[in-house]
Amino acid sequence: MKKLTIPVVVGRLCPGFYDGVLMIFTFFLMVLAFSANRVSAQERRPADELGVGQMLPDDLWDVPFSSLRVRGTGVVGGDGSVVDGSVVGGSGFEPSVFRLRELKGRLIILDFWATWCGGCIAGFPKAKKLQERFGDKVSFVLVNNEDPVKAERLLSRRLAENGEVFRYVNSDTLLNRLFFKRLIPHYVWIDGGGKVMAVTGGDELTEENIAGTLSGSEGVTGIRNVLDIDRKLPLFSSPALPGLGLMKYSLLTKGKVSGLPSGFLWRKDKVTGRNSGMAITNLPFWYIYKKLFVEFLIKQKDFHGSDRLVYEGRDMHLLQDTFF
Repeated sequence: MKKLTIPVVVGRLCPGFYDGVLMIFTFFLMVLAFSANRVSAQERRPADELGVGQMLPDDLWDVPFSSLRVRGTGVVGGDGSVVDGSVVGGSGFEPSVFRLRELKGRLIILDFWATWCGGCIAGFPKAKKLQERFGDKVSFVLVNNEDPVKAERLLSRRLAENGEVFRYVNSDTLLNRLFFKRLIPHYVWIDGGGKVMAVTGGDELTEENIAGTLSGSEGVTGIRNVLDIDRKLPLFSSPALPGLGLMKYSLLTKGKVSGLPSGFLWRKDKVTGRNSGMAITNLPFWYIYKKLFVEFLIKQKDFHGSDRLVYEGRDMHLLQDTFF
């Protein structure tokens, strides 16, 4: 069985001829990216979008959002959790109305999610523990803009299996417009007075960050807000990407970028509709190697796994944990 060996020396690909090709390719790609900065900067955003540091409009507190409440014998506490443990066997939900004013005075965390988002659903147990830990000082509100029947079906199953009960906003368009982000899940932190404290990913949902926010200390400034990057645009055309973290003669940053989707995206030719390239974002360098290797095997009509990829560099940690 043949193996493909990819030499890497101190994180630089294929020294010599291939390194020169990489430099030329990188130069032209960066020129194209920088020329797209104007396009990215002029991208249309919702006119009434709310950002960190802004206050909720007064009338937003009393908007009657379509919601769900527990049906059956379950008793829901002030923080939205089931306090008597009596929800069993899929008692499910029934339609209701929810207003943000019901939670005014406590820390509100809007959790934007979707039924197809595995990462969103995987975060529910963590939110449940944090809500129970802080009681009526914190309330998670799950915000979904899909078909309410679809969302209710999933939430009812989670309720029966895990006892997860939150406040809910269903079929939403208003909150998704006010706190627009391409990436889900994302979490909007609103203090008791209605100030938007942060817009984060799931990694920032920790006891320490919530406790610091509730204490009113300025420690909340340590929370990393998510970026909102459109990976359909040319790579690094977004001014939000950390340019200072770029490695010389490479298209890499040090560390994962919060708010940038992870995965790969095929780019299609606008005329032919065929795949013309692939964007791989927010993934370790080693994953990129493996992905390209698999694509190479497919072209060669050789359908063996990536276990045939051999690394002969000195520090595997750089490729797996440092370079993204």
